[in-house]
Amino acid sequence: MLTPSQTRLLRWLGKFSNELVDSWDVPRELSLPGLSEALGVVRSALHSPLNALMEEGLVKFRLAHVIGGGSRRRNVYHLTEAGRKELANLPEQEEDAPTRKASLKGEPPGLGELKGREEVIERLLQIKPTSMTIVGIAGIGKTSLVRKLVEGLLKKKKNCRWVRANIYDDSSSLAARAMDGQDAPEEPRAVANWLSEKCNGEVIIIDDLQDIHDRHLKGIVKMIEDLDKKGQQLILISRAPSPIEISEVISIEEVSNDAAMEILGDDIDEQQRLSAVEHLGGHPLALHMWNPEQPLAGAHIRRFVEDTVLTQLPNELLPMLDGIAVLPIPVQAEILGEDDGMETLDEHALMRWYEGDLVELQHLVRNVRRESWNQKESEKIHAIAALRWAEVSGQQARLLELHMRISGADKNLQEHLELHGEELILHDSAAMATLIDDACRRWPEADALRHISVSIALGRGETSHAESELKNMKNPPLELQARLSRQQGKVEEALTLVEQAMASISGLEKVKLQISEATRMIDDRLPDDEEMQGLENAEEMIQEIAVKELQSDQRKKVLVALASLKHTIKLKMNESEAAAAIRKSLESTTSSKDPLIVDMKNREDIKFSGLVCVESSNPLRALSLKLLSLNNMDEEQKIDALQEVVLDEIISTRLGRRLAADLWTLRGIHQPANRLVCWREAIHLYTAAECPAAAKALTLRMHSLLR
Repeated sequence: MLTPSQTRLLRWLGKFSNELVDSWDVPRELSLPGLSEALGVVRSALHSPLNALMEEGLVKFRLAHVIGGGSRRRNVYHLTEAGRKELANLPEQEEDAPTRKASLKGEPPGLGELKGREEVIERLLQIKPTSMTIVGIAGIGKTSLVRKLVEGLLKKKKNCRWVRANIYDDSSSLAARAMDGQDAPEEPRAVANWLSEKCNGEVIIIDDLQDIHDRHLKGIVKMIEDLDKKGQQLILISRAPSPIEISEVISIEEVSNDAAMEILGDDIDEQQRLSAVEHLGGHPLALHMWNPEQPLAGAHIRRFVEDTVLTQLPNELLPMLDGIAVLPIPVQAEILGEDDGMETLDEHALMRWYEGDLVELQHLVRNVRRESWNQKESEKIHAIAALRWAEVSGQQARLLELHMRISGADKNLQEHLELHGEELILHDSAAMATLIDDACRRWPEADALRHISVSIALGRGETSHAESELKNMKNPPLELQARLSRQQGKVEEALTLVEQAMASISGLEKVKLQISEATRMIDDRLPDDEEMQGLENAEEMIQEIAVKELQSDQRKKVLVALASLKHTIKLKMNESEAAAAIRKSLESTTSSKDPLIVDMKNREDIKFSGLVCVESSNPLRALSLKLLSLNNMDEEQKIDALQEVVLDEIISTRLGRRLAADLWTLRGIHQPANRLVCWREAIHLYTAAECPAAAKALTLRMHSLLR
């Protein structure tokens, strides 16, 4: 006769294919830590039932490589043929019966058994509509409880989307991940409209709200407030106090003593279990981290972590622990090191795992460890981590390296930013906004950092933050002041500041500013605008550029840039012969295979010969060509083409934002049902791209729809 623990183990192991018996790589769920989390009991509580099942020939174990668990092979468990036959003879449970469930998308955590939460889950399921804020201390089981709650919602045919917030997130990145990577708008109100339309009738779960950085908190709060006003069902999960609360606020407390005894299992001496519960209470994570061989010191959870859990770790493992404790976001487990350290930390229940083998330190342990360092210790640990991440390739690693350099008070930070800053802004402007904000707080007198902060804010259309940072600069550049004024709609003031800036500089710097202004004049129009005034002003600006004063190598690059601008103007003016003449003149100095020449020819063919889209390896050119090709498509083709576009990183440049604004404008034109959402985002992007005329024109169009 099988015990309840043995039955649960059989049912769990039976979920995995028999093919894994001979596989080199096996899921973590088949190792002891994975079994412990899935069944909701401490590891030591599994030894006796596993041994009994193996003695009966129902389960076998072997050494295998656990995915994400280091290089050393670990014990994993499988059902034998006899075990599968025994499983087939077990009475069917309610959850075993085939039921049609709704979908759970996004980034949901794994589902495991919970002890002592039945009543609260049942109460939460009765809340209508399903909107609430779940709060509690670290490790109390908020995420696990809501994950179990979601199972109940799914059985009630309610679709759910789960997203975890992190320190780098803004409203757009949160929404995009909730929608499985779809291109989300950027402006928080547009994000709210976009999400509410796509998630009508669904429940959106946002976890780890406490990790949101102050830099993006206002925008995310605005998004959530707008979603709540629209009646969107939301479940917010946060360590108390939550940065935002909606609807009913439910505080998750410790489990009962009986449930705590269940977590510890029947195979530990009852007196030992009673003593553990007396010391640790019903804190689920603390109970999972304890084992019968450890002493129990004090009744405070943090003291238990410091004096019992961490002191039981080998001293040589502490540097690895600290290297993980400083991580601001979960990372791939394999990056942390293919050694036994990860296995040891996992065996002590210190790691928090996510789908895709992402891992981080349990937040309770992470917080306790961080608070144990003084400032010098913290800076040293971060500096060591910076060296570690400098050896890892990829843009995500560069962001983490920058994070460590800032927190480690790196004196060579400016040099690092000059080398990697621009590409990191293109990769993830939201993350860079938080990092540079941290850097400005650490070095408040560094105007060079403020300059980057203002530039990022302006690039994202965040005028309030840009204005605040400019006020903190000793000598704010006129160009940045002009950009801010333009985004604030103060066009005349911006023009005056630009003129002052041009008068104060010369040579290549002045030419760059003139080219930038001419480009902006050309771009500052809606995609269906036939107005020529801005084009004529751009031509006048180009004529004023003094190329002869430049050095020969500088002159050549500038002439190419000017030729490209003139070609664009002639295309917009529908002057095919003039456009071709500019291209051929430039081609005589380069080659017909030069990417710029190829791009010019493609534009002419699309504009004047009816060609439909030409591929380009440059994502900006590819988007520009696709938008230009729309005039040669029928309505159905236009709608499909507009939906196929993936903006990805290109939106982080000024040109990328302007093209993205054109894209959202055209989506609104050709998708009337989504017009307001699309145009609100387009207006935001035109403003960020410093196209005030386009933003104003589209705003007037949108207002006419609302009359």
